[in-house]
Amino acid sequence: MMQVHTSIFAAGVALIAPAIVHAQETAPAQESGVATLEKLVAHLEKIEGTLKTITDAASAEKGTAELQTIKQEAEAAVPGGNINISEEEANANAQKIQEIFQKLAPLGQSIDTEIARIKQADYYGNDALKTVLEASGDNSPE
Repeated sequence: MMQVHTSIFAAGVALIAPAIVHAQETAPAQESGVATLEKLVAHLEKIEGTLKTITDAASAEKGTAELQTIKQEAEAAVPGGNINISEEEANANAQKIQEIFQKLAPLGQSIDTEIARIKQADYYGNDALKTVLEASGDNSPE
């Protein structure tokens, strides 16, 4: 049995739980682990895009609602933050999995940068936005 563990976000920034890929001999999920991993990346890209739109109080309000929706969708797509990939699926899709993981580091860095920018602006005075971002693991020092 092969196990691969990866953390998606740098510096404690995660709007969704870190995905841990477990390559197992049998996959318990109906959907393939690779498909779920692709969904996770798509949700992270949505998060990144939404964070980039937050530039003032009005966009902070709109962005907060969008981030809450994306977070709920992501949690439903990746329950518990775990993605199960069978040994067979991992071997058959090794290149694709590697490509997906190569997207995660720069995506995580971009999300970190956007959250730091928003935090520096004191969340544009939006307490709900602050709550969403801090509840998601933004525990970096002020």
